[in-house]
Amino acid sequence: MKSAWRYALASLALLAALAPIYWLVTISLKKEIDQFAWPPLWWNFTPVFQHYRDAFLVRSFGRFLLNSSLVAAGSTLLALTLGTPAAYALARFRWPGEWGPKISFWILSTRMFPPIVTIIPLFLMMRDLRLLNTIFGRSEITDEKPGQWRWAWNLKEPAPGVELLMDNSGKLLAAHAKYGRGTALFSTGAYSSAALKTKFYEMVDEAIAKRPARCERDSFELALREDKQRRRYLFALNPDTRETRGDEIILANKYRQCVDLGIGSGVPVDVSLVAKETRLRLRLQPGESTVIGLKR
Repeated sequence: MKSAWRYALASLALLAALAPIYWLVTISLKKEIDQFAWPPLWWNFTPVFQHYRDAFLVRSFGRFLLNSSLVAAGSTLLALTLGTPAAYALARFRWPGEWGPKISFWILSTRMFPPIVTIIPLFLMMRDLRLLNTIFGRSEITDEKPGQWRWAWNLKEPAPGVELLMDNSGKLLAAHAKYGRGTALFSTGAYSSAALKTKFYEMVDEAIAKRPARCERDSFELALREDKQRRRYLFALNPDTRETRGDEIILANKYRQCVDLGIGSGVPVDVSLVAKETRLRLRLQPGESTVIGLKR
């Protein structure tokens, strides 16, 4: 009887541990309308692989996953290459003065410290290895208002290729520079100004490659979807609940015919083809959304 109770409790614990994993896997295989269904569709849904196709083929998730895998595998291999002979030496050989257990305890104790304790030693090591002031150039941090955590960042000698973003008074707001294969953007405050937001989104666009659909002034939330017959649709939403917004939408491919399906049986939308892009203007009321059918 006791064994039956143990197996029952173990089964419940296993079910509780696997339920979130099952939910994550099934939610990735559901259509968007099924993801928000109530009551939830646990079993009776038609699996689709559209989200995986978008992540790996349309977006750059595959490249990011490969980069992360290479870094993780390389760091693990390096740790094993250095750690295995070191661990063997500590366990196998007798150290003079009983230093073996002391070194082992020291290595273990480094895992007990909070990471912030090591910030000063790491700073000194990076300074001695000349790893500081290499992205943006020689910098200086000053305390504008002591005791109020108001700091100012000044670039004394900007490195070549660094782009500076200043306010009207000449104060440094942000700096942008190439670093390795990527870019680095450092801001002295929140991304509240229009110039900082524009620079931030430019960097995001550069990192994830060209977006399939975007707005000239980022007025709408956009999503590009394709059905089983490979017909494409553009979903647009005005997220503001008070302001009527109008903006130009830019699509990455050429679509010679666009139909606004949110009006009656569909109303043609005027488009202009520029290079390999399609441009159209849209105006939405507060909180309004629409669907535009796209034909090449």
